[in-house]
Amino acid sequence: MDVAVTEILNKLEDEEIIGLAKTVTQGLLKSKTENRKDAIEAILKHSPNELSILRRKCITKDVLFEYVHQNDIQVSLPITKPELIDVIFTFWKKRASDKSTNSESNITPSIELCKSTSNVNNMAEQFSAWFYSMLNQSRPMGREHFWNDAKLTVNILNDAQCQNHNIDGDTLEI
Repeated sequence: MDVAVTEILNKLEDEEIIGLAKTVTQGLLKSKTENRKDAIEAILKHSPNELSILRRKCITKDVLFEYVHQNDIQVSLPITKPELIDVIFTFWKKRASDKSTNSESNITPSIELCKSTSNVNNMAEQFSAWFYSMLNQSRPMGREHFWNDAKLTVNILNDAQCQNHNIDGDTLEI
């Protein structure tokens, strides 16, 4: 909401923003609120909440209505300053809710990716169990068990020796 409040504060003149910063900080940051950016930062940091900022005298009904108009928020006229503040807060809550819904939908593909990765892992585990049971039982394996472009790499570790066996596409070697 700080971004939205900053949008509203940016509609004020420099003197109004600096004056509001001095009021909010009770004049304790005299030299730190002499420019627009620092003044807005001080207002945001030292105000108890967004509502207290919007209720300030310098945030007029005209400023709030300009914000409402700029963001295409429909209101019925005539309208009071407290009603505009309520409309703005409702808009902010809806926008925050929409953003959280969008971020949740962005999470879904990664969950689906994890599920598909899990399926690949399951397939790898099933293949490994099948393959090693066939290999350990010395069952014959032939072309019917593998694709034509299948590749096999076996590393046999025995004491201090490491033997590498590579078989590419020739299932008769298995």
